[in-house]
Amino acid sequence: MIRLLAIFLICLMVAPNLAVQAQTVAPENMMAPEGGENTTPPFRMDSPYEVFDNSLMFTDAELLKIRALLAGVNNELIDETENDAGEGEEKNATPVRRLIQLSGIAYSNPDRWMIWLNGQRLTPGNLLPEIVDLKVYKNYIDLKWFDRGLRKIIKIRMRPNQIYDITSGVMLPG
Repeated sequence: MIRLLAIFLICLMVAPNLAVQAQTVAPENMMAPEGGENTTPPFRMDSPYEVFDNSLMFTDAELLKIRALLAGVNNELIDETENDAGEGEEKNATPVRRLIQLSGIAYSNPDRWMIWLNGQRLTPGNLLPEIVDLKVYKNYIDLKWFDRGLRKIIKIRMRPNQIYDITSGVMLPG
C-alpha cells in the first residue's frame, strides 16, 4: 500500500514536468518551413476505440434531461424513458419514419418572418415545441430540433422544398 502511494506521488511530481516539456517542444515543431504554411500538428494520436460520450454516474434519461436543460429545452417535453413505461403500453409512440419538411420561407427581417415547417405556419411567436433554436434567413434556416426517438438535439440547415429524414439522417429534395 505504501509502495502504491509512493508511486502515485512520484507520478504527480513528474507529470507537470512532462507537460512543461511538451509545451516548450510543441511551438518549435509547429514552425512552418520556409516559403509555406504548416497547418498540421506535429503529431497525431489516433485511438482504435470509439469516443465514450455516455456517463458513469447518470442514467440515459438523466443525461438527456441535463443536455436538454443546457440547450434550453423545456423538460416537460421529455417523458420517462421507454423502460419506465408500463408493460403493454407505449407512452412515447414515435413513428417509424420521422421527417422535417420545409415548404417555404417568407422573410422580411430577423424579427419578421414566416416559414412553413411540416405543413404548419410558424412565426417568431408561434413555434413547435420540438424546436430548440431557430434562425431564419432569406434563403435558408438553421434549426435545432429535439427528437424524442433519437433522444438528442439535431442541428440542421434547410432550404425551401427540402425534407430531412430523421431516422436515416438524409436530406432529400422535396
